[in-house]
Amino acid sequence: MGGDGPRVTLIFSGGYVYALGANEILDCLEARTGRLVWTR
Repeated sequence: MGGDGPRVTLIFSGGYVYALGANEILDCLEARTGRLVWTR
Protein backbone atom coordinates (compact mmCIF):
# COMPACT_ATOMS: atom_id res chain seq x y z
CA MET A 1 0.00 0.00 0.00
CA GLY A 2 2.71 2.53 -0.69
CA GLY A 3 5.71 1.27 1.28
CA ASP A 4 7.09 2.48 4.58
CA GLY A 5 6.09 5.83 6.01
CA PRO A 6 3.02 7.69 7.15
CA ARG A 7 -0.23 7.25 5.29
CA VAL A 8 -2.47 9.86 6.87
CA THR A 9 -3.76 13.34 6.05
CA LEU A 10 -3.92 15.79 8.97
CA ILE A 11 -6.15 18.86 9.15
CA PHE A 12 -5.96 21.40 11.98
CA SER A 13 -9.03 23.54 12.67
CA GLY A 14 -10.49 25.24 15.72
CA GLY A 15 -8.22 23.53 18.23
CA TYR A 16 -8.80 20.05 16.84
CA VAL A 17 -6.77 17.77 14.61
CA TYR A 18 -8.60 15.57 12.13
CA ALA A 19 -6.72 12.55 10.80
CA LEU A 20 -7.90 10.48 7.84
CA GLY A 21 -5.87 7.31 7.50
CA ALA A 22 -5.29 4.91 4.62
CA ASN A 23 -7.92 2.55 6.05
CA GLU A 24 -10.59 5.30 5.75
CA ILE A 25 -10.81 5.85 9.53
CA LEU A 26 -11.37 9.48 10.51
CA ASP A 27 -10.27 10.56 14.00
CA CYS A 28 -10.81 13.87 15.76
CA LEU A 29 -8.33 14.77 18.52
CA GLU A 30 -7.87 17.77 20.78
CA ALA A 31 -4.78 19.52 19.44
CA ARG A 32 -3.57 20.66 22.87
CA THR A 33 -3.85 17.32 24.69
CA GLY A 34 -4.03 14.68 21.96
CA ARG A 35 -7.20 13.27 23.57
CA LEU A 36 -9.38 11.33 21.14
CA VAL A 37 -12.75 13.10 20.78
CA TRP A 38 -14.37 10.77 18.25
CA THR A 39 -13.63 8.27 15.52
CA ARG A 40 -15.64 7.23 12.45
